[in-house]
Amino acid sequence: MDDSSPGLISLSDLARAVADGRSNLEVREIMNRGFLTIDSEEPIYEAIKILGRTGAGQLVVTEKGVPWGIISPAELIKTLTPS
Repeated sequence: MDDSSPGLISLSDLARAVADGRSNLEVREIMNRGFLTIDSEEPIYEAIKILGRTGAGQLVVTEKGVPWGIISPAELIKTLTPS
C-alpha cells in the first residue's frame, strides 16, 4: 500500500497502542490502511454493489481523490429504509 492510501484510526486502536506502551508512535504507524474507496458522486447502488461483492464493513468516500467521509452497510440501510 502506498503512502497516499486512505487510513483510519479508531479509539480502540489508540487505546491498544497506549496499553502496549506505544503511545510515542506516529498515528500513521498504527492506522489501518487499504480501505476500499468510492467517489462521492457515484450512485448509492454502486456502494451497495461494492460492499456486497467484497463484504467490506465500510467504504471511504472520496471527493476529487481526497478522503471525505465513511459509509457503512448500516448507514445505507438506514438511508434507504422509509421511516
